[in-house]
Amino acid sequence: MRLLMLLLAFLWAGWLGAQKLTTNPAKPQPGQTLTLTYNPTGTALEGLDKVTGRTFLCESIEDPRALDVVFERKGDRLVGTLPLTPEARAVVLRFFVPETKLSDDNDKKGYTFLLHDEKGQPLPEAYLFLGNTLAAYTYRTNLDAQVETAIDYFHKAFELNPALEEDPKNWIAFAGVLRRSSDEADKATLRNKFEELKKKRRASEMELNVAYGLAQMLKLEEEAEKLKEKILKKYPNGLIAANDLLNEFYQNGDDLQKQRELFEKFKKDFQGTMDYEERLSDLAASLANAYAMEGDVENFKKYASQVTDKNTLAGMYNNTAWDLAGGGLEGEAKHLELAREMSAQSLELVKEMEENPETRPIYFTEQQWKNMNRNSLGMYADTYALILHKLDEHEEALKYQQIAGEIDEFSDAEMNHRYCVYLEKVKGPKAAEEALEKFIAEGTANSKMKEKYRELFLANQTVESAFEKYLATLEAKAHEKLKE
Repeated sequence: MRLLMLLLAFLWAGWLGAQKLTTNPAKPQPGQTLTLTYNPTGTALEGLDKVTGRTFLCESIEDPRALDVVFERKGDRLVGTLPLTPEARAVVLRFFVPETKLSDDNDKKGYTFLLHDEKGQPLPEAYLFLGNTLAAYTYRTNLDAQVETAIDYFHKAFELNPALEEDPKNWIAFAGVLRRSSDEADKATLRNKFEELKKKRRASEMELNVAYGLAQMLKLEEEAEKLKEKILKKYPNGLIAANDLLNEFYQNGDDLQKQRELFEKFKKDFQGTMDYEERLSDLAASLANAYAMEGDVENFKKYASQVTDKNTLAGMYNNTAWDLAGGGLEGEAKHLELAREMSAQSLELVKEMEENPETRPIYFTEQQWKNMNRNSLGMYADTYALILHKLDEHEEALKYQQIAGEIDEFSDAEMNHRYCVYLEKVKGPKAAEEALEKFIAEGTANSKMKEKYRELFLANQTVESAFEKYLATLEAKAHEKLKE
């Protein structure tokens, strides 16, 4: 029955694609540049001259590569050009209009197509990578998970190329999809694979890890414990042992010396394990943050220098600097000069990432990366302004708070509150009163701002000036009424 349903779904998808989205060439191959033609008739995008196709290239079993394709009107269709990478095996799209709510995501299923070999046959990896994207990476694609379709695609990939099923990474992904199915046949597939790997005489470390993971999924606690003991004995410096060390590291958050010892052990004993560099960098960031909070500059710099990801490093600098500054206007600050140094470095790093888009992770489009860096710049400028304010450098504080406010379009009440505090320090009560009045009128003020406005209003106004102000408001309302 499932194979029949898959065939019907495939035929329907082909018919739907022919109606809504077509490719030229009709059987695209990796590395080609495609012309995509989209028919928006009957969708929320009908009649528009330009839309964006948020496109995901399925290049591996992991994160798909994201990019935006602009589609422009030609006749009654919208046409775009998509350059495929040599690694691409399948494509997922959804359509939208930036800065609006208008979109077409094919009922949260997206529009998909497979890539082909030179003979015009779908590539086995196309089914594999597309299936995992449809089930496991919906937080990237913003589509609904299609678990049954994904399972069928995995089976199809393994049927076309049995070697794909032998790769433990592929089976880990497949197991993650199978566990979400309520079908007893899928649960049986998990159990059968577990039994197969458990009995395998010369199972590799990764195969044993898969078996251990399957035992946990199937809630076979005794079997899982036996497998773990076997793995730790055979691979004392393997992935499972590394995971145990990481858990121990984070469980000892109140013991810096213990964490430092575990960091050195991980660094020495677990090179070559999965995601080693990324994990080591995360441990270093945790230690750097802890030493910064203690004001230990030497150890802070020692571990910060081992954080390899610039985005992680910038975020760590900012978050730690914010905490050192007291987390807001009222909080108690400590080690402010260190906080200033860290905050300044976060600003430099985010500017560097803005200027070097090649640092962008594959799962962000260029525009998403640009927006994220800009938002980070605003947040980091807000932190830097707070630190400068507490160092009594009010003019510079106002300058950076202005940057933060403009990026945020002055929509955040807490940030607006800090802006008004710095503004009063630099330009006086009258300027602060005017800014507070504006924010209150726009609905972007908190209770402290309203209290401050009342204080400044009463201090700065005579009865006569208050009357003039009120009269001006009435006249403005009358003017608006006349324009209606």
